[in-house]
Amino acid sequence: MIIHRWTERLFPDRQILIRAHGTIRQVRLSRFSQMAGLGLILGVGGAALYAGLTSGYYRHLAAQEAHGRLELETRLEETGRLLASAHEDIRAAGAKNSELAASLDALQLRLAAFDAERTNATATRDAGAETLANRAAELKELAKSLEANRAELKQADAQRAEMKQRLQHLESALDTATAETARLRLNLAAKETELKKLAERKPVAASSPSPSSSPPPPAADTAAPASESEDEDQNNEPKPKQSGELERKLAEAGTSLEALLDGMRPVPGEGGPFYALDDGAPDPALLKNVALTRIVRQLPLGAPLASYQLRSPFGPRRDPFNRRKSFHRGMDLVAPFRSPVHTTGPGVVVFAGRHGKYGKLIEIDHGNGIHTRYAHLHAILVKRHQKVTKHQQIGELGSTGRSTGPHVHYEVIIDGVPRDPAKFIEAGNYVVKTSGQ
Repeated sequence: MIIHRWTERLFPDRQILIRAHGTIRQVRLSRFSQMAGLGLILGVGGAALYAGLTSGYYRHLAAQEAHGRLELETRLEETGRLLASAHEDIRAAGAKNSELAASLDALQLRLAAFDAERTNATATRDAGAETLANRAAELKELAKSLEANRAELKQADAQRAEMKQRLQHLESALDTATAETARLRLNLAAKETELKKLAERKPVAASSPSPSSSPPPPAADTAAPASESEDEDQNNEPKPKQSGELERKLAEAGTSLEALLDGMRPVPGEGGPFYALDDGAPDPALLKNVALTRIVRQLPLGAPLASYQLRSPFGPRRDPFNRRKSFHRGMDLVAPFRSPVHTTGPGVVVFAGRHGKYGKLIEIDHGNGIHTRYAHLHAILVKRHQKVTKHQQIGELGSTGRSTGPHVHYEVIIDGVPRDPAKFIEAGNYVVKTSGQ
């Protein structure tokens, strides 16, 4: 009953009116015809859907089969390549095995030869044991001879050092004699000049004598001391009584008379007329004065500025930038901007240019391991390898590099070790004072 009601509600009797050419027709659709039409439509649609699904499924299976066949063929090709490579490796391993077998045979032959050589060496060693003992005895004798030769060599070295020292003394004496010869030549020339003047005056006095006139006093005796004094003043030669004080000041500056004399070499050029010198040892005080004179001419004695104020001395100090404890390798001299900066001694310029925190820097080699540095310059007036004289202007005071203001950073370095420049300035002032300049 429920189904009957449901069908009656869904499929009631329907009438379709069709009008054509002025006539009206009536078509009646019963419940069963509607149900039959609906069933027919559903059947046809289901069949079409089934056919489409079946066709798609079969196409999917065909595609999977083609893909599987292609993948299988690829794997078969790769397997073939691997198999061929394996065969190649097997052949190579066989060839290598043959080579190893041949090498093994060769090694066995060499081992047999080594065994034979070892047997021969053992026999030779046994035979040479007595010879080795004899050689050991000979080595002991040679060791004794070597010790004796070493002792003789030490003695020879000592003698050579003594001869070297004597040679240095002789060179110093030769330099002294050369200086004395030059001085005597000057005195001789002065005396000859005075004698010529006296010879010219004698005829005039003989022709016109005058009772009130008297012969002029001979000037030859006074000429020699005057020339000698002038030579000492020109060379700034210290007096004998002052040489000890100057030597002490040089020692305070970080050097010594002996060390400087060892580094000095005589000039290779020699010559001049021969004048005999009386035999006898030279005066030690005179030798020391000559040596001090040579040293004073070469040492950087004095200050690089005509006038200055000492801003920061040599030694420990507080850094002007970070205020930490530091060591000042030179001394800072303050003067007006672009003041002339002079050399403190003769030498050769080994550096002229910018050098990091030093700014514009000039370094001069004075010989005997003594160097001076002039830093923070505004201008540089010399070039590298240029020879300079004492008190020659080499630059202008400035404030380049790590500097807080215009000044000159002045350093004195001996054998790579910085020394207090104030000691050298003090020694230079002492030389000026004692020389009368």
